[in-house]
Amino acid sequence: MLMLISIYRCIKNKWLAFDATITPIDIVIFFQQLSALLHASIPIAKCFSLLVQIEQKPRLRTLLLTLQQQLLNGRDLCACLNSYPIYFNELTCQLIRVGEHTGKLDEVLNAIANQLKRNVLLQQKLKQILFYPAIVVSVAFMMTLGLLLFVIPRFAELFQTTQVDLPLLTKCIFYLSNLINTHWQWLLFFVVGGSIAAWHYKFSRFYQLLINHLPLQFFKHLNEVRFARYFALTLTAGLPIGTALPLIAPTCDRHYMPLILRLHRKIAQGQSVYQAMLALGEFPSLMLQLVKIGEDAGILEHMLNKFADFTENQIEKLTQRFHQWLEPLIMLMLGALIGGLVIGMYLPIFRLGTTI
Repeated sequence: MLMLISIYRCIKNKWLAFDATITPIDIVIFFQQLSALLHASIPIAKCFSLLVQIEQKPRLRTLLLTLQQQLLNGRDLCACLNSYPIYFNELTCQLIRVGEHTGKLDEVLNAIANQLKRNVLLQQKLKQILFYPAIVVSVAFMMTLGLLLFVIPRFAELFQTTQVDLPLLTKCIFYLSNLINTHWQWLLFFVVGGSIAAWHYKFSRFYQLLINHLPLQFFKHLNEVRFARYFALTLTAGLPIGTALPLIAPTCDRHYMPLILRLHRKIAQGQSVYQAMLALGEFPSLMLQLVKIGEDAGILEHMLNKFADFTENQIEKLTQRFHQWLEPLIMLMLGALIGGLVIGMYLPIFRLGTTI
């Protein structure tokens, strides 16, 4: 039993050492834990000492130790986090600065953690949408490649000894199979190179590529939710609108960012948030109505969160609708691909049977 426990601990330590990358969910947990400790009136340096003791990821533990040392040297938390922009963006640092100055750092950290958690969940939702078709397409590609490399050449050798006039579909399949067998080195190069590139850039880059280049309603809603959530978060923290909007803009994609900057310029000219949004004419009508109500009643952040909740429900409906038509579409494509190869192989056999 003791040996099994030792083996388990060894494997666990090796895995933790391997899986050392600091992920967004690690940052979420860090903010949640720090918020809970600060809420219990524990000094911030002591909070980091406790977090270091319970942290198991080596890289994150090193980061916490570095932040703790900087805090002991007299720097505030905002300045410490600002030294690591790869993990903490400018908006997060500014919100933490406001929380430190207002004495509500625990509340601000908890709000930031909730928002980061929502972002992670939205990204996971997109991964779930893309995971199934990616797996099916990959399996279909491997099956088709196996047929073209190993099975179809045997059929080609068989039909070379007959005098049957091959159908056009069969000729095309034989030509493609011969092309792949002749230049398989280039095919291997592209497959390996594509796999390395996918591993290097990872899904986050692919996710960003989709958002930047596909004008789908799904991604439009994602930007609207992100903007509304962050705008509400900055207002709740007490950050001025003139300071908040330039910080919110980089959190959205490159198509939505100029819109927020134009909104900032109009508000800086003296217009209200509702008037500026209405003049731009690119915000959804529901957001405009809720912003107007929120400004008039002094509850703008509450109305922005209401809009984000409604839009997230719309994203959920779009996801469900996407799954409803995606599966039969993939089955149809696979049937056409594999079925086309099979039919192309058996058409000469049927013609040979009629000839005999």
